[in-house]
Amino acid sequence: MNVKFFLFLFLPTLLFSTEINPKLTPKKVTVFLSGAQVTSEASFNLPAGSSKVIFSDLSPTINQNSIQVSGVGAITLSAVNYRITYLGEEESSLKMISLEKQLATKNRALTLLRNKIEGLREEESVLLTNKKINADNESASLAKLKEYAVYYRNRISEIKTEIYDTNQQLNELQTETTKIQQELNQLKSEQSGRRGEIELLLDAPRSQNVELSITYNVSNAGWFPTYDIKTDKTESPLQFSYKANVFQETGVNWENVQLKLSTGDPGIPTEKPSVNPHYLNFLNSRNSNQNYYQTNRPYNPSVKKVYGTITDPEGLPLPGVNIVEEGTSNYTQTDFDGNYNLSITSGKKLVYSYVGFQTARIPIYANQMNLQMQSNNTLDEVVVTAYSNKSRGMSSDREQVEEKSIQTPNVVREENVMSTEFTIEKAYSIPSQAENTVVTIKNFKIPAEYEYYSAPLLKSAVYLTATMKEWENFDLLPGDANIYFQNSFVGNTFLQTQEIDKDLKLSLGVDPSIVVERKQVNNKKDKSFFGGTRILNRNYEITLKNNKNTAVEVHLEDRIPISQNDEIKVEEREYGKASYNEKTGILSWDVKLSAKESQTKTFSYEIRHPKEKQINLN
Repeated sequence: MNVKFFLFLFLPTLLFSTEINPKLTPKKVTVFLSGAQVTSEASFNLPAGSSKVIFSDLSPTINQNSIQVSGVGAITLSAVNYRITYLGEEESSLKMISLEKQLATKNRALTLLRNKIEGLREEESVLLTNKKINADNESASLAKLKEYAVYYRNRISEIKTEIYDTNQQLNELQTETTKIQQELNQLKSEQSGRRGEIELLLDAPRSQNVELSITYNVSNAGWFPTYDIKTDKTESPLQFSYKANVFQETGVNWENVQLKLSTGDPGIPTEKPSVNPHYLNFLNSRNSNQNYYQTNRPYNPSVKKVYGTITDPEGLPLPGVNIVEEGTSNYTQTDFDGNYNLSITSGKKLVYSYVGFQTARIPIYANQMNLQMQSNNTLDEVVVTAYSNKSRGMSSDREQVEEKSIQTPNVVREENVMSTEFTIEKAYSIPSQAENTVVTIKNFKIPAEYEYYSAPLLKSAVYLTATMKEWENFDLLPGDANIYFQNSFVGNTFLQTQEIDKDLKLSLGVDPSIVVERKQVNNKKDKSFFGGTRILNRNYEITLKNNKNTAVEVHLEDRIPISQNDEIKVEEREYGKASYNEKTGILSWDVKLSAKESQTKTFSYEIRHPKEKQINLN
């Protein structure tokens, strides 16, 4: 009885008496937009009979369902297992301890500064309230009132100055805190004790040398495109440098691997969607601002700073919009012109919120992220746009993407049913780290038609634009682009290649040699009330001046409001020889300006609406 129990206890050991631990080396890697497929190889001697082969020190991000084994031949493969192992809880390094202490100190200092600003604003509020009370007190003497006035004036000035200085300290401290947090996150990632392990159960009819190939998918890897776009003059085609920014933090270095870049994304669900009935009901205004809208832009891990402009549905800037890095306390607000600038710490998405508008939750996909917010009373999809401009406070384009190396290899393009692949002919080494390896896929030229454009309603500037023809032939993906004109860096834009429009338009920046001014003129007076109707007259002049020594043509746009209510009438439209779109209200002129010439365009309209109601005219 004891002998039987002994044999049963050690049966697994007898079945798999041989345990082999060969090294599995990555040889081929196909990098998708999100994730990668790794093919690794191992060569080892396998004895006759049953053996347990364990490949250790692998990536902890392997998708177990994706593991494929080839090269077994006549060998029987009984099982394939994958598991996560832990190297043990390592003590935090002295540097991590130091950074954590610094971060705690900085966070406390940030809290104190915010509390100080809040206290100063409360004091200002109290002073203003008491000032009104004292001014209304008839028993106060004139001398006493003067004394109060001097005190209030001096103290309010001191408070505003102190708030300004404290905000400056707050911004500097926030920048320092962001850098410490980024460094701490990197150290924590490096000290992670998780490793992957693949176990094979093999049964060989005889002793032999085995060369196995194991393919599997990993996460925490991918690539994203960036472009350098250059031109010297408006008669030349656009010169493109198409680059792939490859990143991987799988925990395993890829040494001298055959690299292939694919436009596919295995992370996208393959299940087709189904259309369900849409039942209309009234919106609950208390919950309407909790709707989150997504964009299909992939997360870009190289983005360390995001800037942009937030506008309302009419394209006008929105000041005071809250922008929060999801999962952190890092946030900012838009300024009076709707602009914002935010350093990124560890988050992957930004959350945009503003009273009366739908909240937007968008992956951090580019350095420039502009957003047109939607009102709560609509269910339209959030529209994400981008245009080229030289951002205030932004450094040169070299700081936009952290680059480990830039290489120009030979590339073989292959178009499949669902994706396009670029095979890099030379071997690459891509370490597992936060920095990117930049590979130039190809350089080419695209013919373009150049045009000057201005919409002074939105911005008093004239932009040089380029419309690209037949751009679909170059496998362009959405991505950041650095723009250069006449060897000067113009700005950064996001190349929108998923638009339905046939032509792809690109802004090359503002041309200061052409000046535009839009102003409202009062050659017609408003008639405040006429019976129960209020009548408003709006008259505008737009002046363009060409300071160049050569002639130019500017495409100019403005608009006349469109009524969506029968009680609001838009009448007496006058716009001269401008083109007018009845559906959109958009006015357009193609203005030809000789050297040093200026021209003025005018338009006007009249609005009638019930006097007891307000309209969103301005």
